[in-house]
Amino acid sequence: CTEISYTGTTFLFNVSHWTAFAAEEASPAALACGDTITTSQTLTADLSGTGNCITFGANNIFVNCNGFKVTYDTSGAGNVSAFIANGRSNVNITNCIIQDGNSQGTYGIAINYTSTLNSFIINNTIITNGTRAPYGIFLEGSNGNSIINNTITTRGISNQSDPSTGANTSMAFGIHLFQSDLNYVFNNSITANGSNFSIGINL
Repeated sequence: CTEISYTGTTFLFNVSHWTAFAAEEASPAALACGDTITTSQTLTADLSGTGNCITFGANNIFVNCNGFKVTYDTSGAGNVSAFIANGRSNVNITNCIIQDGNSQGTYGIAINYTSTLNSFIINNTIITNGTRAPYGIFLEGSNGNSIINNTITTRGISNQSDPSTGANTSMAFGIHLFQSDLNYVFNNSITANGSNFSIGINL
């Protein structure tokens, strides 16, 4: 027999003669760093990647890491994130261990929400590194989100200087809310260790 089509719940076959046959859905590809997801995901293993890890490509979905680790930026290139949501609604991240895999690179962000609404970041452990401005959780233009029961350790570890002033610019941010309103931040444990300055929650 030959499969003609599959429409979610119905297979259509061309059968030339009667015989025994069976059909089943193929197993989905394993989630990997660099993926854009459009359905909810529960991890069954650790993830690791050289740059960005998971991008939300749809609304109303979640990632439950189930206690597994997501390691991002192992190359130390910087300007990358473990999780990215841009222009999304009701996208949730729970039960993750998120770690920057390299102490080099600038502007590494564990969870990066831009123009994202009514979403949850709950019960995650976040460890960032970087030479300048690592962020545990970064919200920009994002309203109505809940950040609850997260443990965040973020650090800028070098003596990088601003080329125009010569000033040390190594800094660290636990939670950064920029032009973001009506967000609920509750019961988070934050340790920020920048060699120039550190901010637990920046509004």
